[in-house]
Amino acid sequence: MRNHRLSKPLALAAAIVLVAVGAASAYVLLSPARTWDNPPSYIVDNRGLTGVNDGDGGATRTRNAITSSSAWNGAGAGTVINASVGSVSSFSLGDGVPMLNFRDPTGACSSNCLAATFTGYYSSRGDGTYRIDDADIVTNTSHSWTSQGEDPGGSGCSGEFYVEGVQVHEIGHGLGLGHTNVSGATMYPSVSACNNGPATTEADDDAGINALYGGGGGGGGGGAPCTGCDHYTGSLSGSGDSDVHPNGNYYYSGSGTHEGWLEGPSGTDFDLRLYRWNGWNWSQVASSLSSSSSEHIAYNGSSGYYYWRIESWSGSGSYDFWLDRP
Repeated sequence: MRNHRLSKPLALAAAIVLVAVGAASAYVLLSPARTWDNPPSYIVDNRGLTGVNDGDGGATRTRNAITSSSAWNGAGAGTVINASVGSVSSFSLGDGVPMLNFRDPTGACSSNCLAATFTGYYSSRGDGTYRIDDADIVTNTSHSWTSQGEDPGGSGCSGEFYVEGVQVHEIGHGLGLGHTNVSGATMYPSVSACNNGPATTEADDDAGINALYGGGGGGGGGGAPCTGCDHYTGSLSGSGDSDVHPNGNYYYSGSGTHEGWLEGPSGTDFDLRLYRWNGWNWSQVASSLSSSSSEHIAYNGSSGYYYWRIESWSGSGSYDFWLDRP
């Protein structure tokens, strides 16, 4: 079972080296790319963390941080996570109930690990995309913890880690993000004591969450099904209407696999077709014609000119189309 964790720097020298190589990269999606069908509702452990003296051991502060407009819900993709403070006594991996546990009954997070998220619970939607089924979080209590409620200015912090920043990072994993090499981003894989910077997402983090959930108007659970592919949007007015992509044009490609994913509104029947120029005319080489608006094509073809067509068999509305070309 795979889990992603946030660690403290091993030493100052190591942290400086990591920062030095950081700024050249960008956000990373878990592989395969996956999203929740609907915004998950996390249960934040009402026991809180021992030693965090802000009224409830950081539970409310954590709930507020992970749903804040300064974090994932303010990244530009709308509300992507909900949370409430409650009991985690029924904590169980893979049960479809996402929980943020302030203990670690799994024993998965030890040594320099501050907290870890179990990201291995996902399944295929059957259309080339993947849904997240569960993503529980555990916390290492062997470290010293604080919160903005206990120490809002940081003047009293000494060797402690802010629970808000650490858990906003873990929620990023729970939503489908991996570790980035961009230093200062929430999804950077380490954090120093007394640094609550990860509680506020940065441009790199926002770009990642928008790649997953910012599709704007599609109907199949949102979320890019591929990493680094091209994303197009459009709208069909009703039966018989169609669009050509990329953006009304065609493209030249070498030999390899052309892959396309379509997500249209629920209750409609949108279809996807791929065409290739054979030297005399455009010939259809692949199609996905299910009775839904979720279609996927993977076609291994020779070099040449190609284009994609999205058609409405029935219904109207906005769609998302992702294209991965050789």
